[in-house]
Amino acid sequence: MYYFADGCAVFHSAVAHGDLEAVQRCTQLEAAPRTMRTLPHGCSCPSELPHKRHSLFDSLLEYVACGSTPVGKFLDGLQWLLDEGSKANKPMDQPWHKNHYNDHYHHMPELLVTILGRNTERARTEEIIEMIEFLQSYGFCLPYQVNTAAHRLFHHDERDVKRLIYTPFDVALRPHCPTNFLRIVLEEYKRRGLAIKVAHDTQPDQVRIWAGYSRHGEDGWWSNRTNIGNVAWSLFLGLMDSSMIWKESYLGEATHEFQEKIQLLVGYEAVDSNELLALQCILEAMNDITLKAQRLGGFDEERDGKEYWHRLCEAVSRSARHLDLPRDDTRSRLAHYPLHSFTLEGQWNPWSLWFNYELQKPEFRADMSFSWMQHEWWKLEQDEKGMWYDSQWNFFHRYEFSSRTLPKWQRVNFDKYVAVVEKRWLKLNPYYSTSTSHDPNDKS
Repeated sequence: MYYFADGCAVFHSAVAHGDLEAVQRCTQLEAAPRTMRTLPHGCSCPSELPHKRHSLFDSLLEYVACGSTPVGKFLDGLQWLLDEGSKANKPMDQPWHKNHYNDHYHHMPELLVTILGRNTERARTEEIIEMIEFLQSYGFCLPYQVNTAAHRLFHHDERDVKRLIYTPFDVALRPHCPTNFLRIVLEEYKRRGLAIKVAHDTQPDQVRIWAGYSRHGEDGWWSNRTNIGNVAWSLFLGLMDSSMIWKESYLGEATHEFQEKIQLLVGYEAVDSNELLALQCILEAMNDITLKAQRLGGFDEERDGKEYWHRLCEAVSRSARHLDLPRDDTRSRLAHYPLHSFTLEGQWNPWSLWFNYELQKPEFRADMSFSWMQHEWWKLEQDEKGMWYDSQWNFFHRYEFSSRTLPKWQRVNFDKYVAVVEKRWLKLNPYYSTSTSHDPNDKS
């Protein structure tokens, strides 16, 4: 009965761990079903929607996501699955399959791209890329887009704070992700004969085969965009975020890697001249930051963090002048779209990103003294991953009218922005005293 218990969980575990001897035992005992296994208590996969059932491949991916299976064993189990004719497609219970009409797709699960985006340990990153290349050798391709349902579910500011990814491009440009993954992404377009910067008024046939149809029917949904502001934020976190496992192996590595990625984009004709100028603005800022760090003997987040983020924000502001696409989420039926473009989304807010970044620090939370903290509904909240949120700050930034009354981030620094938020909040809540106002210009 041991081998048959819990939906033949022993067999699923054996495949997931690449234990081919145990797989053989289960097969001999006829306890090796290829059917879906029901999960009464769910799973620990960081998939977009919780899995209710697992295929053998899903079970294998769950162990990969938890980091408990060495890549060599994973590949043994994966090769056995593929040689047995099992599918390694994106699961049918995930949003992409539900929202896109494409029954003949060969996407590898977007969970692999999600894991690659979240994992920042250098050796593990290389292992995940090896898994992706292995699946490609069996005819599976990268997903065209990821987290499509979450993109609609979360408010814009929430999406940026959670660092959600929407395309493999977004992952490839993060500093912990080596240049060879960007090449893998670009090759997906090249082998289909797709020119990334050629504009189309309708979805090209090769993209339709790859991406499917959109159930929601948004015009130009197949034209992927990368927010250059989030590129800058990822670079900053790579340099400064102490919670990231990935660290530069030498001072300037992140800058050099970013330069190599820009050169690769140029080589694959994946950027136009304006986008190249925009990316070079970010690169120039990274060079300045690296040179200063070299003079000071390295990076110090407490000493340099805010200054370096302001420097990158200046670069983003300058880069936006070169981007000729709209800086918002609007799409027009009459427009022509390239398959990918760099843009600056109109709602992107670097000062809100910085506030939430600082909020994760115990000393910042201990010293907080903002006017909105007087509200009886104010509280600090933690999500399931331990990330802290300020309830009133988030409410204020989701409240459309309030957001429109705040200054453009390009016109003020972080401290002045927070002071304006306090004043706007008090204007909407005149009942509360201004005694705790956090205006840095207040000399009293």
